[in-house]
Formats: sequence, C-alpha cells, structure tokens
Amino acid sequence: MLVVEDETVARVALDKLLTRSGYQTTSVGSGEEAVRFLKQHEGPHVALIDLDLPGMDGAELWHRLRNLSPETHAVIMTASSVERVRALIHDQAVPHLRKPLDFRLLLRVLSQQSEQC
Repeated sequence: MLVVEDETVARVALDKLLTRSGYQTTSVGSGEEAVRFLKQHEGPHVALIDLDLPGMDGAELWHRLRNLSPETHAVIMTASSVERVRALIHDQAVPHLRKPLDFRLLLRVLSQQSEQC
C-alpha cells in the first residue's frame, strides 16, 4: 500500500496503524514522491492519498495514478467537503474519507479495496 500524506505525524501514525494491521506500506510526503515511486516500482494494490497535498495535489496524483498504475485502487483522505472531492475527481466512484480519520472505517474501506485487487 502506498500512503501519500504531507503531514509527518499523520503519515507516521498511518504507517504504524497499517503495518500493525498487516499491510505492507510505503509512505511518501508528496505527490511528486509518489509519482517517482510509481515509475520505479510495481504499482501497489491500494494508494491512500491525501487530497490537500502541497505542489501536486491529491486529485492530480489520482489522475496520474490511473495512467501509471491502472490496477491500483485509490482511497482519498481529506478535510475538505464531499462536494469538493467529487468536483476534483470528476464524480468518479473513488472512496473518500473525512479527516480526522476514523481508523476502524479506514481499515474497513482498505479491506474492501484490497479485496477488489
């Protein structure tokens, strides 16, 4: 699983939670780092992407992810409104979770996405 979160504390916490829950994770702090990772490695099954990244935002990363690794399922995290999420990803059926994250819900959504792989 690829975790893309610019806030260090949140990224480390997510990495620990997911690792303890049995996921193999790679965590990066920007959309640009995520693109570099995707170009150099086989695509992950799931990418957990913060929508509000500096530089390349999560919506642009999601669009690039679809081209670089079409088999990867994305889950968007955001403190933004649902309407903004839908507008940025053009109403595609991409799961999105509001921050602060409910870890039980996060694990349930990630499990569902992993099963589709």
